[in-house]
Amino acid sequence: MLLILCLQVAIVPGDNKYIEKVREAQLGMEIPNVVCVDAKGLELEDDHLHLTTKSQVQLGHMLADAYLQHFGPSEPNSHAAP
Repeated sequence: MLLILCLQVAIVPGDNKYIEKVREAQLGMEIPNVVCVDAKGLELEDDHLHLTTKSQVQLGHMLADAYLQHFGPSEPNSHAAP
């Protein structure tokens, strides 16, 4: 059986008219093997649309943490060589 894992980022920037409705749908998803990481609070560029480089790095850490928390080994070092 093929197991597909998905990490989704809940958006922050964009049209303020619908942003909370979109975020509500993204954060409320309950789909097997799909984890949503919330980008709210990360610093945006002056265009108020794109994340700064620092925020992109921080988001990368957040995605890695989410992956390990939800899809990583159940025991530390369970993949370590004997």
